[in-house]
Formats: sequence, structure tokens, C-alpha cells
Amino acid sequence: MDIIVQGSGEKTFKPDKIEIYFTFKEKMADYSGVLQRGVNAVEQFLQILSKLGFDKSEFKTRSFRIYENEYYDQILKRNKSDGFVFEQVVILKLDYDMTRLASLMNETSQLLNPPTCRIVFGLKDEKSAVAELLDSAYKDALSQAEAIAAACGKKIVDCVKTSFQPFNNNEIISGLQMSADSHMVRAFAKSADNGIQNILVPEDIVLKKEIYCLFTAE
Repeated sequence: MDIIVQGSGEKTFKPDKIEIYFTFKEKMADYSGVLQRGVNAVEQFLQILSKLGFDKSEFKTRSFRIYENEYYDQILKRNKSDGFVFEQVVILKLDYDMTRLASLMNETSQLLNPPTCRIVFGLKDEKSAVAELLDSAYKDALSQAEAIAAACGKKIVDCVKTSFQPFNNNEIISGLQMSADSHMVRAFAKSADNGIQNILVPEDIVLKKEIYCLFTAE
């Protein structure tokens, strides 16, 4: 007798890491001028990081570009140049520490042209979290299968197949994939530190995993 069931695992985790994405943006009429201003802005920020005990190696560039800004002139019916834009996106990762985050945001807000930022709360050890979910999902599937088998006067012999998709004639065992819903907080460095530890309270991270199991019973 074959029994196919869907098992579910769900668990709530407290965030233990913070990722901050800073975007530095400058605009000037000439290329060399905007490049120099952009570089200066990033270097000033690096000084803040050093002051707060961060290592320069923790500051990673995600993207960098300088491009000509254009607009469409309705009278001339053509694009016209409106100077150049410097844009650099960097990421800074740190352990969950709201006091340190508040200090960083407060210092950043003192800059003449502070970068905008996006703050993401997450988990450092996602693999272990997924392993826990898979174990929970399998136990749930086994419990259901045992209940079905018992109702038929049989016992579970083995689990012969698992999948993250409903079974069909061409199904094979699939790889692991994690789906995580984490709370993303958007903040801007121009906001001074008015109790940042009180307003940036991250949601718990809820991870879910579902698997399909084929059991044999006799």
C-alpha cells in the first residue's frame, strides 16, 4: 500500500544579523567633478566606520557607475544632457546590535550629503534553520502517514520518495530550496537618531517548508 502525504514545518527565528545597503549619489555638470565628489563622500563615510570600530574590509561594493543624466526637451524634441551622476551601492554586514546600528545611523546623518540606506534583518546560519524545518516537515508527514496506515490496519514500512512538488509520473527527488519571509526596514540617514532602537524593531523571521513523501505500508 502506498501513502502520499504532505508534511509542513514552520518555525519562528529571532534575527541575529543586520545587512545595511548604502547608496551614495552625487550629481555635477562634469564627469571628473562628480567622480571626485563621489569618492570624497565614500571616504568620509569610511572615516565614520573607522571611528565606530568597523574594519574597512567589512565595507563591500555591490555596484558602481557614473552615467550621463539626460532629459527630453519638448521644444527641441531631443534628449539633452543634464550633467553626470555618481552612484555607488555598498553593503555592510554586522551582528544584530541595535546600539551599534543607532550609533552608525546617527553619525551618518551628520554628513553633508548622507547616503540613503536599506536595512535588512536576517539569520547568519540559514542552513541550520532549513535543516530544522525539513526535520519538522518530515516528522509531520510521517505522523500523518502512520495515522492513515493505522486506519487501514497497516503499518508504515519505509519512505521511498520525497519531493518539494506534488508527485507525478515523471517526478524525481528535487533539491532543497528555502523560502524565508523577513521584515525589511527602509530608513534614510538624513533622519537623526530619535530613538532608533525603539522604532527599528524587526519582525521575527518566519521560515516555512513543505515536502511530499511517499510511504509504503503493509
